Amino acid sequence: MPARPPTRRVLCLHGNAQSGEIFSQRLRAFSKQLKRDNISLVFPDGPYELPLTEGQTLPMRSWWESDAEGTKAD
Repeated sequence: MPARPPTRRVLCLHGNAQSGEIFSQRLRAFSKQLKRDNISLVFPDGPYELPLTEGQTLPMRSWWESDAEGTKAD
């Protein structure tokens, strides 16, 4: 029996005000198709947690820190 090739991993970075979990849910069908080809998608969370807004239950994440106006902080 031939050996199965090692799993290839693809890094998937979510946008601002999202999370790795939400992004992975949005790409679930695509991810299942890739698994047949031994490709795994990886969905990390951005390092900055954003404040919850009304109606949110899951904190959103960002890859950069923002100031009070929502612009990138220096």
